Formats: sequence, structure tokens, C-alpha cells
Amino acid sequence: MRARRQFGVAVLWLAALALLLAGTGRAEAAFAFNPTGGGLGGTTNFGSLAVGFIDELPGNAIAVGYFGPGGSLPAVGSTFTLDYQANVQNLANANGNPIFAYGTSGNTGQLTAVASFTERVTSVTATGVTFQTIGSGNFSLYFNPTRAANNQTGTDFAPGTTGNTLSAASFTQVYSGPILSGTAGNFSLSSMSSGALDQSPAGTLTRA
Repeated sequence: MRARRQFGVAVLWLAALALLLAGTGRAEAAFAFNPTGGGLGGTTNFGSLAVGFIDELPGNAIAVGYFGPGGSLPAVGSTFTLDYQANVQNLANANGNPIFAYGTSGNTGQLTAVASFTERVTSVTATGVTFQTIGSGNFSLYFNPTRAANNQTGTDFAPGTTGNTLSAASFTQVYSGPILSGTAGNFSLSSMSSGALDQSPAGTLTRA
């Protein structure tokens, strides 16, 4: 069975991806990054920028194999796979100031973040579960000159997804790396009542 919930970037980095994208307010060492994924000859020919942070929009994640038999809480020591995807909104410098925004000021195209990794349950209570990564998984960034990634349909974040409207050949993988082990996170229960996952005012959550 699967547990599905919406994730903001801060939640996921706390849970599992504190390898390169987290932090606010403190200076970080910048790295060279082309926002269009094409080196000096990128789609909009920006070349490389000195980037300190990659700021994502709220995305979504699904925990595959999270629940125990019959929908029960997982057992301590059990493992599950977390699949995550989100649109990148801004690139920021080492001080956290935005220097490139996707989809604005003629900066066409999209950069998407996609991850899949294994986590082990470390504790279980009636209102929450804690877990940590075990070093099995991967994180990638993809550039596409067309903006189409959609949180409602779950499509067009990465090549090969069923239902994509964009061709696999149109994606450029601009970064890929392993997920580190030992990063901790948690699921917490805020209500026993059921409800719609889409809490946007019109009930029509989109890419934003």
C-alpha cells in the first residue's frame, strides 16, 4: 500500500535530501550551474551561473510499501520507497538571493527535481513515524525547454513517465547523484479525519 502526501521543499530536505539544496540565510559555497542544462550553448545561452541554492516549489511524494498488513502502521525496521518530484522555481546565489527564475522574464523552460530512495522505519507511535535513509536511491534534475510538469497528473517531470506529453528526447539530465544514508525525517498525524489531498481553493491544484 502507499501513503501519499504533499511535500514542500523544506520537509523533504529534512527527511532525506540534505545533500545540496537546503538552507536559508547563511552563505554557502557556490557551484557552477547552467539553468538550461546545455553548457555554454544552452537553449537561452546563459552559460554557467554561480549558484548556491536551488529553490523548489511544493511538489509531491508517495511512500510505496509504507503501510503494514491491512493498512496498519509499519513495523520498526521495515523499509519503504519514497518517490518525489517537484518543479524548481528559482536559482539563488550563495547568499540566498534569487538570480534566475524559471518561467518569468523570458526564461522559458522548466527544471524539475526527481528522487527515489529507500528509508527504514526507526520508531512508531499513535501519532507519528520516524525513519532515516539507508543509502539506496538517486536524485536528479531535468531541464526541458517546454513547461509542462503538472502536480495533478504527476506527468512531465522526468522522461519515461506514463502519460507524459513531452518526449523523452526533450529532457536533459543536468544533475544526478546518490542519496546519502542516515538522514532522518518523520511522518506525523495531524487529524484522524479523511479529506481531499488537493486543498487549493478551487480544488484544481496545478504546477504553479
